[in-house]
Amino acid sequence: PPPPPAEEAVGSSQRLEFQAETKKLLDIVANSLYTDREVFLRELVSNASDALEKRRYAETIGGAESDAGEMRIAISTDAAAGTLTIADSGIGMSREELVANLGTIASSGSKRFVQQLQSTGGDGASAASSNVIGQFGVGFYSVFMVADQVTVYSRQHGSDVGHCWKSTGDGDYELSEAANVAAGTKVILHLKSSESRFASRYAVESNLRKYSSFVGFPVTVDGERANTIQAIWTKGKGDVTEEEHNEFYRFISQDFADPRYTLHFSADAPLSIKALFYVPETHMEKWGMARQEPGVSLYSRRV
Repeated sequence: PPPPPAEEAVGSSQRLEFQAETKKLLDIVANSLYTDREVFLRELVSNASDALEKRRYAETIGGAESDAGEMRIAISTDAAAGTLTIADSGIGMSREELVANLGTIASSGSKRFVQQLQSTGGDGASAASSNVIGQFGVGFYSVFMVADQVTVYSRQHGSDVGHCWKSTGDGDYELSEAANVAAGTKVILHLKSSESRFASRYAVESNLRKYSSFVGFPVTVDGERANTIQAIWTKGKGDVTEEEHNEFYRFISQDFADPRYTLHFSADAPLSIKALFYVPETHMEKWGMARQEPGVSLYSRRV
């Protein structure tokens, strides 16, 4: 069958200014908060996963469309156009939610965060050194580190009207109704020429492997499934087989051998922690190679 018609803005658009605190936040995020630009994709995938979780809850109370299809995150690259697109079939956003979520700082924690940066000079250096990625709900704005323009199409489950949100991150945004919008959200990044590498499938898959391999929903890149390994640390110790441990270890370590030792433990107080610890069969230092640093990864909500 032919592909569905593409989304498009319809009718007149309204130009709105970002909230004053949001403008400050945009500048901080785009220029000094994140030490590594590639984290923007992790933030978008996390947002998409949250939207899917909200849809799953809505389905339990009858608040989601019955024919909305599979819950998934679809990423597509277009090197010729210089774009990267992240679409989810999650709960979607209404016009009011687009304004609230993308045009203002709704979280009091986010406001305190901006005030803290302003009181220390506003350069974001102290926050960056603490690696506060995602902690204050500011992750979406990280897209402006790599994109000249960002377009968001979204339609809330149960609504017949979709909307288009568009901004260059310079202080204002356009908002209009949109046609041909599926339930959920699609974010289109028009990449800066200096960040064109993110329009390649290889770069996206490498990024997902590093940050988002264990998201709880299917993630595809240009139509092919990218996350196939389970987050086995979320299971009980007795529910994970030796083969699952071996497969997980080989995936995260890029090793061909199975681990020599495996430790799987959990604790509930004072923090809820579930941990896996693997000791490799051998290491490259044994053969006179360069010193290897221990590899430790911390995941919060599978990201």
